[in-house]
Amino acid sequence: MDYFSQVRPLIEALKLATENKDWDEVKTLDEQLRSQIEVWVKGVSTEEEKASLGTLLRKLETIIALVKDGAIKHRAQLQEELSRLNKEQKAVASYKRSGLL
Repeated sequence: MDYFSQVRPLIEALKLATENKDWDEVKTLDEQLRSQIEVWVKGVSTEEEKASLGTLLRKLETIIALVKDGAIKHRAQLQEELSRLNKEQKAVASYKRSGLL
């Protein structure tokens, strides 16, 4: 069975969702990928399939780790930006209350 061709669209969609910072979509795709892996693991019947699936799972583990690292970095950046915006808006509100603006 060609496992990689089945999972390639999910991986590409996961990468795109991460780049677009669409965290709901990342969560959905991650769940779909995990579900697909469960189906494969339950359906493995030969040693050749086990070896093939094992190789793919090791590769997927690396890919998913990289995607999650990217997601964490983006989330941290997003939190910083939101924090900065919040501070700026508080400063503007303070100036408005003081009558300086």
